[in-house]
Amino acid sequence: MIRIFANLAFALLILTLAAYSPATKAQMTDVSGGSFVFLSAAKSCPYAGAPNCYLDDPVGAVAVVTALRQAGGFFFLLPSASSAQMSVMGSAISAQGGKFLTYEEWAWKAASTSGQFNCDQYTSNRIIPDLLPLKAAYPDAFYGFQLADEPATPEHQSLGKLKACLMSQPAFAGMKVFLNLVPVNANDAALNIPGSAQADAMQPSEYGVDCTSNALVSRDLATSMVNKYTTYVLSALDNIAPDVLAFDLYPFTAQFDGCSAARDLVMSENMSIISSQALRRNIAPVAYLQNVRASPLAANPGPTSYEYANFYHLRWFSSWHFVFGGRGFANFVSHDVDDKAGSPQFEGLLTSDNKPRDLLSDQQSTYGMTSQVEIALTHYPFQQFVAPFLGVPTGSIVGWMPSNDLMAGEYGDASSGQVMLFVARRPTDSTVAATLGLNQWWVKIEQLNFTTGVWEVVGRSTNAINVNLGSFPGALFRLSSQP
Repeated sequence: MIRIFANLAFALLILTLAAYSPATKAQMTDVSGGSFVFLSAAKSCPYAGAPNCYLDDPVGAVAVVTALRQAGGFFFLLPSASSAQMSVMGSAISAQGGKFLTYEEWAWKAASTSGQFNCDQYTSNRIIPDLLPLKAAYPDAFYGFQLADEPATPEHQSLGKLKACLMSQPAFAGMKVFLNLVPVNANDAALNIPGSAQADAMQPSEYGVDCTSNALVSRDLATSMVNKYTTYVLSALDNIAPDVLAFDLYPFTAQFDGCSAARDLVMSENMSIISSQALRRNIAPVAYLQNVRASPLAANPGPTSYEYANFYHLRWFSSWHFVFGGRGFANFVSHDVDDKAGSPQFEGLLTSDNKPRDLLSDQQSTYGMTSQVEIALTHYPFQQFVAPFLGVPTGSIVGWMPSNDLMAGEYGDASSGQVMLFVARRPTDSTVAATLGLNQWWVKIEQLNFTTGVWEVVGRSTNAINVNLGSFPGALFRLSSQP
């Protein structure tokens, strides 16, 4: 099994090492200001004038934005909304120094016939009456566009034309495009058939994992999943060229709890593919956090239903993301969501009547850690990951990592005199301690104290780091060649 993981990891490592020959010199979008919040309104706003509809109520909009801002929300992904509703949200978000992005999928589809997008029609029906007035009203807060969510491969070219249509407007110069893709374990229907009722996640056995033995047993199936997903991601990047690339893998389910081999595989592959391919183009890689759980009233809960992910779990997932070069996060979902039959499906950060849930507190605690890491790493380019369990035991900074339960992300260039090393534990719930060997001696090594926000000296004139990951599943170290 070690050989299989090593071979897969080697392929990923090649992608990662190639990530830092950017195809463009454009500066990467800075997403360290806060998280992207996926706003849902269907249950809060089931009809025009609904009493709890925050989209219609300026006071309710302020309350929602205030609650989400306190938990780290900064970039607000608006739901499908009328011009008046977008203005209500724009006012609330702008007043609190946030940014927002409009949702363009339905207007794009309305301006498309047989898959052919008509820019003139879209301009007449969407840009002129809705978007230009919104930009004039909120020139700083109106940040960009979410073109569509989880688009299938045949839609990518048309979405690229939508982006070009939007960017042809001088008023939209410098605005950003946010794109979210399906996860690596999505089946062929999700990857390739727009709007398919068969779109779903694959079972672990379909990508080579035997959950009975908790082991990867088929390299061919795993490689097939990786290759198909990489093709899908490259299609989105080449055709749409977003400024922010996200993915939505939610790993806290009963199925993954009983099959850590599957969880380790899909998390490492998804994070590595998204980050390596995005960073190669100076696009910011973002991971959705599982700020959602299955409603206790949901019909037919199963092994893939979303479990409650507390802040320990969310910090752990975030730590993995930093190991593979991730730059930011998104929150799914703001409010409760019903299924297509109108029955309760998900619980979100807020109830349908806009009251905070425990999920919001967990996100606030998670952001307390992730925000410090994001800001600290802003000016340090990601170099590579080190993960012995994936067959990558060393890197440019790490010379020896003695535990399969540890992994690290290397940031910065040693020749500059200072680098960053983010170390994370592989298991979800345990304490992992070890001494890491470094490839050179460093005059000073500091660790960021996530509780106080202060850098603390943990080593001088040394080529080793003592790591102890307990209540925090990750640690950030700053290595300097000067005192």
